[in-house]
Amino acid sequence: MDDDANGDVDVEESDEFLREDLNYHDPTVKHSTFHGEDKLISVEDLWKAWKSSEVYNWTVDEVVQWLITYVELPQYEETFRKLQLSGHAMPRLAVTNTTMTGTVLKMTDRSHRQKLQLKALDTVLFGPPLLTRHNHLKDFMLVVSIVIGVGGCWFAYIQNRYSKEHMKKMMKDLEGLHRAEQSLHDLQERLHKAQEEHRTVEVEKVHLEKKLRDEINLAKQEAQRLKELREGTENERSRQKYAEEELEQVFT
Repeated sequence: MDDDANGDVDVEESDEFLREDLNYHDPTVKHSTFHGEDKLISVEDLWKAWKSSEVYNWTVDEVVQWLITYVELPQYEETFRKLQLSGHAMPRLAVTNTTMTGTVLKMTDRSHRQKLQLKALDTVLFGPPLLTRHNHLKDFMLVVSIVIGVGGCWFAYIQNRYSKEHMKKMMKDLEGLHRAEQSLHDLQERLHKAQEEHRTVEVEKVHLEKKLRDEINLAKQEAQRLKELREGTENERSRQKYAEEELEQVFT
């Protein structure tokens, strides 16, 4: 980092280091963390900052958590725990040391060694990553996400149950409407049948009245004929009686 070997790290040197060695395209935030108000950082400043940093006091569990979540190399967890690597060992991981990474940690993959070294260097110089510093916020966001998820599921369940109840009620109403329509249809059929029967009765009544009138007229005519016949018979009898009386007078 100290390219001119003058014992101090200036802004240009740190900028070059961040861009080329740590591959930060926008090192503004890291500059602010590293330099603060001091444009020149000495080795003594770096050592004091390291001694007072949170990472220096990390436990083995915290280093393992950092290895898993930030470095993303969980396959070396057992080795880290076996070697009891705490925050004090972070500077050893931050430098290129094949003995440490290859022999001690048994990292055969070069990309793994390089990844571990860069992540450790970043953590030693700039403090713990946001991932480890904001565990409470992460937990809170996780809880909020779970609550939102559960709330969404509950809302979906309520909506689904309401939809089913509404559909059930609607089907029941449709069945009631169908029964009402069927009852109306039956009543209309019965009314039509009654009207037909009434019409038939009316026609039969007219025919019966006509038949009765005809029979009455025939009976009157027959009575008149019999009356006339009887009157004619009585007249004939009167004439016969009168003739007999005249004959009796003649013979006497």
